[in-house]
Amino acid sequence: MKTNKIKQAILFIIILPLMALNYQKEEDGTNENAKDITNWKWELKSVTSGNKILTPQEKEYFADNAYILEFTSDSTFWLNTSINLAGGSYIIVKEGVISISNYHEFTAVGTTDDYERELNDSLINIFNKVTTYQVLDNTLTFKDKTGEVAFDKSSQVDFIDINNDFRNNIILFPSPTYNKIYFKSRSPNFINKSFKIYNCSGKEMYSGNINNEQSIDISSLLPGIYIIKVGKENYLVQKFVKK
Repeated sequence: MKTNKIKQAILFIIILPLMALNYQKEEDGTNENAKDITNWKWELKSVTSGNKILTPQEKEYFADNAYILEFTSDSTFWLNTSINLAGGSYIIVKEGVISISNYHEFTAVGTTDDYERELNDSLINIFNKVTTYQVLDNTLTFKDKTGEVAFDKSSQVDFIDINNDFRNNIILFPSPTYNKIYFKSRSPNFINKSFKIYNCSGKEMYSGNINNEQSIDISSLLPGIYIIKVGKENYLVQKFVKK
């Protein structure tokens, strides 16, 4: 009997530290499913609203990077709908808890596809309300009381590009402007980056490459609000006003 008690005591001494180590890993967020979600791009899998589940039906859409969630800084993200450039702000309160704000479309292209329009509207409505997230295997799911939005880890890019600093270190000025917009960048690869300028209906109005002066002549554009997209893989999207 004594031998059995000694064995149980030894086993307890061995197992207890292992349990504590595993608990500590979970607390520190170092378990397999708690890796930083912002290090990845995510492809929309489904939007659940009540009892209805909506899923993307096409492989390609009008908008570039449609339905791809990308965290572009420590407070902003892009998640284009099928037809419009879209994004917003986020705060990860703690592991598993998130706050989304001001997620909206920057352009105003319409679609005649009722299913696609319902998917876009549901995505924007629910994603603005989500409060929690969970990662299981390669699926990231955001939830609120009325629905959920699920993403698969994107096959396009695994870890976010090192050149993500490209987006975070660019300033566009002035806005409003009359003839030119200028860029201030600490990125050595900024010159010769391609750009596209869209009006608020999503129509491409002008394209080219950034010159050595890091400026773009927009004198030919009519007065109004425009969206500029700079770069392809790593890209900046920003509004400006032409007087």
